[in-house]
Amino acid sequence: MDTDFDYCRTQAEKHDRDRYIASLAAPASARPALWAILAFNHEIAKTRETVRDAHAGHLRLAWWRERLDQFYAGGEMPAHEVARALGSAIQQYKLNKNHFDALLDARGTDLDGTVPASLDGLADYATVTNAPLLALCGQVFGKPGDDHLAAAWGLTGIIRALPFSARENRCYLPLPMMHEIGLMPEQFHHLKSSPALSAQIALIAQRARENLNGVRNDAPFFQRLKTLNEIYLKRIEKGGHDPFSPLVFGPVPFLGLRVLF
Repeated sequence: MDTDFDYCRTQAEKHDRDRYIASLAAPASARPALWAILAFNHEIAKTRETVRDAHAGHLRLAWWRERLDQFYAGGEMPAHEVARALGSAIQQYKLNKNHFDALLDARGTDLDGTVPASLDGLADYATVTNAPLLALCGQVFGKPGDDHLAAAWGLTGIIRALPFSARENRCYLPLPMMHEIGLMPEQFHHLKSSPALSAQIALIAQRARENLNGVRNDAPFFQRLKTLNEIYLKRIEKGGHDPFSPLVFGPVPFLGLRVLF
């Protein structure tokens, strides 16, 4: 089983480095379960980028849903590193199945490529794709999740990932914002730096900061995520709210040391 958790740790460190850094602030005994949860989240979050079409993506998510249904009904997890580690974490911490179902539902919706109708809709998307994950992590150390942190984290992540999203022609900006920029959602690959884009990003960043100011969870894991979020929002502001600025999407020097110490 240690080998499975080592695999999950490697996956979390490689694909979800921010939350991996935050996990190092949690008690050592809690970290393997956190890594299993983060690795599972990566497995389902990468679905849209790894499948040829939405149907194949839904089949992939259905596989995970069926494995979890089977496990919660008393069955065994399959011979899959993440599944075995996750099963152990579920047993040890009595993780709530509803949170897993909510994560899978959110990723299923993500496959449909629906463009948010408003900034409120974008904030809702940021929340539903992050809140269940934070709730699961909170269960590991006896704390509730935090919807404010989920929204702030999701919105900030959307801003920082816009260059990648544009290359993939996957529009995450609400329709009214796209109209202000002068593009249709199907033209998202033409997104580039402009005063109009920066003005819309500033609105998203403001909503993220409002949510960040509402975070009250004092668990070290959540506080480190809040610190990370604050660092990223400050860099977005320094970058003139231009998502194509290296200050926004580029790496942050000594990030782990700044957050943990």
